[in-house]
Amino acid sequence: MRARRRALLALLAVLGLAVPVPAQPPASLKILIPADPGGSWDQMARAMEQALRTEKLVAGPIRLTNRGGGDGTVGLARFARVKGEAGSLMVMGQTMIAAIVTGGSPRTLASVTPIARLTSEPAVIVVPASSPFRTLKDLTERLKKDADTVSITGGSRGGSDHILAALIAESQGVPASRVNYVAYAGGGDAVAALLEARVAAGIGGWGELQAHVGSGKLRVLAISSPRRVPGINAHPQGSGSRHRVRQLARSGRARGHFRRRPQGPPRHDGPTGEVGDVEADPQKAELGGRVSCGRRLR
Repeated sequence: MRARRRALLALLAVLGLAVPVPAQPPASLKILIPADPGGSWDQMARAMEQALRTEKLVAGPIRLTNRGGGDGTVGLARFARVKGEAGSLMVMGQTMIAAIVTGGSPRTLASVTPIARLTSEPAVIVVPASSPFRTLKDLTERLKKDADTVSITGGSRGGSDHILAALIAESQGVPASRVNYVAYAGGGDAVAALLEARVAAGIGGWGELQAHVGSGKLRVLAISSPRRVPGINAHPQGSGSRHRVRQLARSGRARGHFRRRPQGPPRHDGPTGEVGDVEADPQKAELGGRVSCGRRLR
């Protein structure tokens, strides 16, 4: 029921309608995924597509397009290029916010209209099942001794995964620039590298890694949460942790979607409540520390 309500609210927002106003299902819908297939943004878009089809909220075709690169900024530039086109959505996550700042993207979220924050989850630090690292302490001890031998995978360089890896390193006295970070444009490629043990560790959203942790192919060393999260057997990086990273403990992954900025004056008649302005997301108050670290990665 929650999925149906969120899908309906999002669709009404795309049409530029206030929530209480009934609407005929649109003839079609385009959803841009600013990442390669297989990652958490891709999964979220396809789950949304399924909900829209199941509830018959779109009369005709729903077209999903993947456009990876730059932690979403390549897709953002493409999406924002066309002004005022109705019937289009773009999914995104908090990773894009960091990438816009650290990468100096010419396009920002001011180019699009925020519609909904759909999910929020912790980031997790994982290793292959065969890894000798049993705890985060094991990983950081090796990182201090020889950072070059500890390859860590995640999303694009300068994004939140990379910044998280750098914060862990800096908490142990290792410069951010020394992190051996292996970047991928999509979560699917990073997961494949982990499953094949081509990297020592990885950072990603719990949603995209949960199945592999459940099957025993990956192990969780830590989560980006100040407290334990039900279902995740790992030490939270909050108070009491010897390897406490303050920014890490607050850097959950928020995801939502945007529509193109309409032509003419800004409109404020969109949905409220669950579907709100993600620019008011309180997690962005914590972005400063991560951006500062991200600039040290350049």
